[in-house]
Amino acid sequence: MVVAEYADLGAAVVALLRASAGVCALVSGGADGIVEGYDLDAQTLEAAQKARTPGQVLAVQVIDMGEVQGGGAVECDVFLNDRRQGFTAIRAARAAVYAAVLNKPALLADGAAAVMIKRRARDGQLYLPQFDLNYERVRLYAPLTFDDGADRYGL
Repeated sequence: MVVAEYADLGAAVVALLRASAGVCALVSGGADGIVEGYDLDAQTLEAAQKARTPGQVLAVQVIDMGEVQGGGAVECDVFLNDRRQGFTAIRAARAAVYAAVLNKPALLADGAAAVMIKRRARDGQLYLPQFDLNYERVRLYAPLTFDDGADRYGL
């Protein structure tokens, strides 16, 4: 069996989200509307708003946050971005994101493995006035294990 290896948790989460038909159906542009890092700008959001169907968020943005807990775990943030639709589309997209990534493992570079992706926190409804953007941030984390047999998370 061939197992995909990802550079970091953010890359693994992007791949899981893009592979999820449930998530892609709720994002304007489908898998193309799921972006990594800071590859999101006002023009992209405007185009997504014009192209979307009701119930879709404008974009899902994943930002890798690196290692935490002395290198025993990794984190990433998932932003669910929308505009002028209330919070209904964001709630539906959040549920689909959870279904696509929670409790999944991921093989990471440098001999590390994310044991199981979990939800650490959720910010709730936020607003970014310069982009006229409603959004929610969900922080995901995963304990790490290493191919040297060390369990730096204490599991």
